[in-house]
This record gives sequence, C-alpha cells and structure tokens, in this order.
Amino acid sequence: MFPNITKNIYVNSVPSHQNIIDIFPNTWKSKFPSSLDIHAGKSNYFEDQRVEWVSSELSGLKNKNVVELGPFEAYNTFHLAQKGAYPLIAVEGNKINFLKCLAVKEILDFNCRFKLGDCTLYLESCNDYFDLIFASGILYHQTDPLRFLKACSEKTKNLFIWTHFFNDSLYDEKNFSKHFSQGNEINVSQYGFECMLFPRSYNFNAKAPPQLFSGGFKDFAYWMKYDDIVEFLKHLGFNTIKVRSKGNHPAGPITSLLASK
Repeated sequence: MFPNITKNIYVNSVPSHQNIIDIFPNTWKSKFPSSLDIHAGKSNYFEDQRVEWVSSELSGLKNKNVVELGPFEAYNTFHLAQKGAYPLIAVEGNKINFLKCLAVKEILDFNCRFKLGDCTLYLESCNDYFDLIFASGILYHQTDPLRFLKACSEKTKNLFIWTHFFNDSLYDEKNFSKHFSQGNEINVSQYGFECMLFPRSYNFNAKAPPQLFSGGFKDFAYWMKYDDIVEFLKHLGFNTIKVRSKGNHPAGPITSLLASK
C-alpha cells in the first residue's frame, strides 16, 4: 500500500466555494451571506453597515477612487465594490488575511486590486490621491498612529475611521487591565502636535500569535484618546468631523467617524 502523500495538497471533490474556504480551516471570523450556503465564521460582518453610512454621507461612491486599509476578510471591500467604488484598492499586511481576501474576491466576484504590505508605507510611497480612504479596524493596531494618520491625510480629503480608543477606565477593568499597564504611556510630539500614547499589549508572551489573530505587526500597539484622535485630524486639515458612533465595545471603547476637508 502506497502512502497518500498528497492528501493535504489536492482536493478530490467537486469544485465548490466551500473547498476554497476550507483551504484556511478554523481561521474565518466572517459568516458569509446565507444565500451562498458557505460555512465559515460566526460573525455577521457581511451585514456591516459602515460602508452604507459612508456612502450616504458622500452622496454615493460610484466611480470614486477608494483605498481600503486592512480589509481583513474583505467584507467591507465587497460592500465598497457593490457601491460602485472604482478604482478600488485594498491593502492588507497579514499574509493569511491577504489570501483570504483573494478567496472572497473569487467567490463573490467583485472588482478590487488587493495589495500585500504595510498600509502606512503604501500611502507614503504611492502617487495616487483618493476620494476616500476607508480605514476600519486598523488605527488601534498601529505602533505609530500619528504617522499613520498623517500618511492618510496626505492622500485623501475623506477619511473613514472605525477604531478603539483609550480611556483611563481601561487600567481598572478586569478584561482590559492585563493589556494596559499604568506608567508605560509615552508623551509624543510629532507634526506640530503633542499627545499621550498608551501601549496595548497582545500578551503573546514570546509565543506565536493565535491562529485567528488579526492585529498589527508587533506584539503591542499604541492607543490614542478619543479627543486626541479628533484634534489631530483637525490639526491635519480635516475641518469636518461627522461621528457615526462612540461608545462601549467588548474589546474596548470604540468610535467611527468620517473626517473631511
């Protein structure tokens, strides 16, 4: 009897969308639309309304030049494409998430150019100017958040952000105190702006990130206070700030807003 040395390489069943999803077993967070009969994650990210809100605030996205930063599993990318954003680019730094985005693009058949690499470096090096930068779930994973926001400000007049932010209660709450250590905050002065940054540890303890990890490049990130985020955006020239939400979240305080010049 010959050993089946190819069992983890080939798929010997009828081609299907599920076969594509199963390339990345136990790594999906997104639950696909029920009409597709695909079993993936449990979170209803494809029902997310952030793109819908941004589109309504900007009188539509059809034929607008859009870049999404940190698409994760491409659910917002899909919504941006559905709204007619074109050209549409999405930049992802995580190799597995990048490949999952390509899988979603193949399954849902929408128009987007996905790029693999660092979002800040992409913005600093590209020559494009975008009608919208869509940055959901990425600011709070940055180790240099001011540099990230500065790079965004130089390449668009409309910036959508969904992000966690810091407040002092995180030092005391049981679910968060293990990630934040009082006394480790730093005072920074960049681009003519001064504020405090608060290190948030992912607590890897020298181990590899968990299989479902969707954070930043390092084992920590710096969070900003809400008021500092808003004031720095104004400092960068975004003179209109429309806040969609601001409140509590199981993973820490959140806000989503559209900053425009």
